[in-house]
Amino acid sequence: GGGNAPLYIIIGSNIGTCVTALISSLGASTNAKRAALIHFMFNLFGAVIFMIILVCWTGFADTVLAGIFPAERPGGIEATLQIATFHTLFNVVNALLFLPFIKVFVWLAEHIIPEKKKAEKKEDIFGDLDERLLRSPSVALGFLYQQTGKVFSFSMDTLTAAFGGFIAKDERVAHRVAEQNAELAEANKKGVSYLVKLSASPLVIEDEQTVSTLHYVLNDIVRIGELADNVTKYTRHYVEDELVFSDEFLEMTQAMFEKIKRLYALALEIFLQKDREKLSELDALEDEIDAARRVLVERHIKRLNEGRCQPQNASVFINLVGNLERAADHITFIAHSIE
Repeated sequence: GGGNAPLYIIIGSNIGTCVTALISSLGASTNAKRAALIHFMFNLFGAVIFMIILVCWTGFADTVLAGIFPAERPGGIEATLQIATFHTLFNVVNALLFLPFIKVFVWLAEHIIPEKKKAEKKEDIFGDLDERLLRSPSVALGFLYQQTGKVFSFSMDTLTAAFGGFIAKDERVAHRVAEQNAELAEANKKGVSYLVKLSASPLVIEDEQTVSTLHYVLNDIVRIGELADNVTKYTRHYVEDELVFSDEFLEMTQAMFEKIKRLYALALEIFLQKDREKLSELDALEDEIDAARRVLVERHIKRLNEGRCQPQNASVFINLVGNLERAADHITFIAHSIE
């Protein structure tokens, strides 16, 4: 026989294919990198064990493989079968040897490739809009619809942070709001791009309507984020111009914002469940928010006319409650998009 020489090539080729998998996983997720590394370690350790066996047992090929497929003609079909058998044997023995140690491999992979730090890992708020889903347009649209609900929540979180910053006179919130707005803009771009691809697919009439609806909803979501950004500007004036607002007005504004939070929770439920029956409850709540804004503005103007309020105070305050009411309008539009 030809000895063990061809078998070393088989071992080398097994490691070679793992290296290619490792290289191709470089741009992939943390778990994909770990899977490629486990595959590499599995083959590398297996290669070491087989190399030791082949070095110590020089007659391995002639004894074991030739015993299964005796090669009467050098280079004949039996020699090919011997190589194929060794390839299978290598993988099966590896699997049996390392199956009990799989947790060790996972532990090693997790330590060699740690989880990305939160700061470095910009989690896409739209989740994974997998292009493969487009093969089933209806499923893809359903997934996009649910994910849009998450982006809506993210925009409300941005507005809540901005308003909390105003009440606390905390200018630092502006940085967080700006970052989240950048993420909202990116999510909008990604969502619209996905909707355009969906429009190119064959859709039933209901799905076509949903695609059109989501274009408007994404726009409303982005507007909520922009209004949150405006609120941070009013906070800057509040702090830097040393404005003073009465406790009564601040408490009334907070009560108005609590209603906006209730409006959002109801709108999200209506949007995700397409529950038309709750729209009348939503509209009643929006009317309360509009009324609260009117009362606040009227009282503020009265104080201004009586000389009990600085003009710059009025400008900031009227703009603040006006922006909050506009955010409530966009929240309401999102709920009514199901009609």
